[in-house]
Amino acid sequence: MHVKRGLLVMLLSSVFFAVMSALIRKLSLDSPHISPYTVAMVRFLVGNLCVLLAFLTGVRKMQWTNWRWIAIRGSTGGYAVIAYFWTIAALGLAKGALYSYTYPIFAALFAIPILGERLTAGHWLAVALAGLGIGVFTGAAELSLSPSEVIGLSVGVTSAMAVVALTKCRETDSSTNIFWSQCLFGLAMVLWPMWTHWVWPTQGEWMMLFLIASLSVVGQLTMTNAYKFTGATYGSLLGLLSPLLSTIIAVAAFNEELRLSFWLGAGLILLPCGYLSFRPIQRTIKKAPQGGDGGRDK
Repeated sequence: MHVKRGLLVMLLSSVFFAVMSALIRKLSLDSPHISPYTVAMVRFLVGNLCVLLAFLTGVRKMQWTNWRWIAIRGSTGGYAVIAYFWTIAALGLAKGALYSYTYPIFAALFAIPILGERLTAGHWLAVALAGLGIGVFTGAAELSLSPSEVIGLSVGVTSAMAVVALTKCRETDSSTNIFWSQCLFGLAMVLWPMWTHWVWPTQGEWMMLFLIASLSVVGQLTMTNAYKFTGATYGSLLGLLSPLLSTIIAVAAFNEELRLSFWLGAGLILLPCGYLSFRPIQRTIKKAPQGGDGGRDK
C-alpha cells in the first residue's frame, strides 16, 4: 500500500474541496443574483456528463442492481449537495463547511438499525460530545437556532444517510453507478428551484460555475483514488482537513467573524469525528465490486 502517495492525493482532494467551497462563497458575494441552485445544477450536469462519457467509451458499465438503496443514495446525496451550496451562500464558508462535516456522527447512529453495527462506549461518548458541540455551535442552548441553520444541519443528516446508503449499494453496485445516482437525482431535484431563480450568467460567471463543478468532480475522483492507498481510517482523518482549510480561507479571504461558540463547537464536533475515523465501527458486509466511492460529495 503506497501510503505516502495516498496521503498526498487525499491532501490534494481536501484542497480541491476547500477551494471549491471558497469559490461558491465568492460567487454568492460577487454575483448574488446567481442562485446556489444554479451552481448545483451545473455541478450535476458536469457529473452526469463525466459518468455518461465513461459509459459510452466502455470504461464503465451502466447498471443499477439495488434500486431501493440507489434511490435513497441518489436523493439524499443530491439534496445534501444542494443544501450545502445553499448553506455556504446563506451562512458563510466556515459554518457551511462545519455543518457538512457533522455527518460522521449521524452516520454512526443510522448505521445501528440499518447496517446492524454496534457502538462501543468510546463511540457513544464521541457521539455525545459531538452532539454537545452541535448544540454549542448552533446556539441551540439559547434557543437561537434559525431556519437557515436548520437547513445547514440537514446537510450533515442527509449526508450521513447518503453514506449509509452508499455502504448498502456497494454490496451490489459499482462506485461509478452510485455516483451517477447522486448526479441524476440531484439534477431532477434542483431543476425547478433553479428555474424559478434563474438569471442568465455572464461569460465570467459561466467560467466560475464550470470551475466550481470541475473542482467538485475532480475532488471526488481524487478522494476515491486516495482511499485505495490510505485505507478508510487515514483517508477519513485527512478528509477533516477540508473544513479546517475552509475556515482558514473564510477568516483570511472573506473576513468572516467567528464567535467563541463556533470555535468551541467546532472542536467538540471535529475531535469526535476524528475519533470515529481513527477507530471506525466494525461492520460485516458482502464483498463489493472493485473501486470505491468515498468522497466529499455525498
